[in-house]
Amino acid sequence: MGVLASLALSIPLLAAPTSPPRGASAPGGPNTPPPGPWPGWKRRGLVLRGSTGLVQCGQDVCDTIPIGGLARFTFGYRIGLYSIHLSVDGGGAPLSVADFADADGSVTNIRGDLTFFSVGAGMNVHPVDLGRVDPFVGLTLGYSRVAQRFSSDQRAIDTIYGRAGVTPSVGMDVYVAPRIAVGPRFDVLFPFGGSLCQREDGQENCVNTVDLVDADDAAISRARRRELPRPWSVTVQVTLYFLGR
Repeated sequence: MGVLASLALSIPLLAAPTSPPRGASAPGGPNTPPPGPWPGWKRRGLVLRGSTGLVQCGQDVCDTIPIGGLARFTFGYRIGLYSIHLSVDGGGAPLSVADFADADGSVTNIRGDLTFFSVGAGMNVHPVDLGRVDPFVGLTLGYSRVAQRFSSDQRAIDTIYGRAGVTPSVGMDVYVAPRIAVGPRFDVLFPFGGSLCQREDGQENCVNTVDLVDADDAAISRARRRELPRPWSVTVQVTLYFLGR
C-alpha cells in the first residue's frame, strides 16, 4: 500500500478541459489575428489624389452661375504627419443669365461660361493618428484664374482675373484599404496681386488689382477688394499611396 500511495502522488493530475470565457474565441478561432505583424494604414510614400465636387464664390461675378463643377489632381510625398504636394484644379459652369437691358440697349441670347483654374505647391499636416481616420489641414501657394466669357447677339466681353493666391484646406481621409482612402475636403482661395483684363471687340485692357481697389476712402477700398472673386470648393477625394512602407 505504501508503494501504491507513493506512485499515485507522483503522477500529475490531468487538468479538466475548460471553455473560453463567453464572447472570446478559442485559440485558432475566427478572431485570431493572422500570423506576423498587421501592416496597418499606410502613411508614407508617394501620394496621388484625385477629387471632384462643387465650386463657387460669394462675389457678384459668380452670380452668373448657380454653382460649378470642379476636378482636382494632386501628386506629392508623405512622411508620417507631413506631406508636400503639387496640385492643379479646374472647373466651372455655363452662364445662367436672363436677357436684360442697360444704358447701351437690349442684350439677348446670352451665352458663355465662368471657369476656375489654379495650380500650386503646398504642404499638408496630419496632426493626429486616429487609425482608419486621417484628418489634415493644408496650405497651397500658387496661381489662380477666374474667367468669364460673355457673349450675346449684341456684344461679347471676356473678363479674366489672373492672380497669385493662398489656399487653406481642411479635410479627412477614411481608409478603405491599407493604401486607399476616401474623404471630404474644403478649400477656399485668398488671392492677391495680379490683374484684371477685359477683352472686347478685339481689344484687351488690363489693370493691376492694386490700382483697381485703390481709393482715398479706406472703406471704399475694402469694399472693392471684397468684390474680387475668392473661389471655394467642397469635394470628395480619393487618396492612393505608392512605394511606401
